[in-house]
Amino acid sequence: MRLLSRPCWVYVYITGTPQYLPIEILMGDKYSSKCDVFSVGVMLYEMLYGSHPFYQDKKMSGIPGLIQILKVSTARCPDAPKINPLIKILLERMLGIYEVNRVSWEEIFIDAYFLQKKSYYR
Repeated sequence: MRLLSRPCWVYVYITGTPQYLPIEILMGDKYSSKCDVFSVGVMLYEMLYGSHPFYQDKKMSGIPGLIQILKVSTARCPDAPKINPLIKILLERMLGIYEVNRVSWEEIFIDAYFLQKKSYYR
């Protein structure tokens, strides 16, 4: 496993499906690879729970509407279906609204390695 020695910051145009983008991209701020962690977290949440973690019942009005929803949201995993509590913790860390509160790929890989060694996945 090769970990990045330093974060890679980039300025870029908004590209991608808005419902899967983190707030830093929607607002046109600089971002790192943690933006991809957020997007994968949204997809994983949808696969596990069948709905979007933030936009289930809310009417979206373009990117400004998405930003407003994210600003007042917190991702919480529901009780059903029953999911391993460690996966729920990881998922909630992946869905941190602001990058500073979001887990990095490096942390995910380290967690996965130690969880595997502790036989939590078995």
